[in-house]
Amino acid sequence: LPQTHENREHLVMMEKILGPIPSHMIHRTRKQKYFYKGGLVWDENSSDGRYVKENCKPLKNISSTEEWI
Repeated sequence: LPQTHENREHLVMMEKILGPIPSHMIHRTRKQKYFYKGGLVWDENSSDGRYVKENCKPLKNISSTEEWI
């Protein structure tokens, strides 16, 4: 995963790459402030949001290991 120091941004990157975070994991976290109605609270139009959108591709869309390098 790309480097980040923000917890919320890290969660968004993981969700973008791996898919939705399971609800049972969301309910067990101590960071409920990052979620609303089962989804991450995140501004996709911020500079960080645009970075994640451009640089974090879903794992299922990557066809070969060469795209990781």
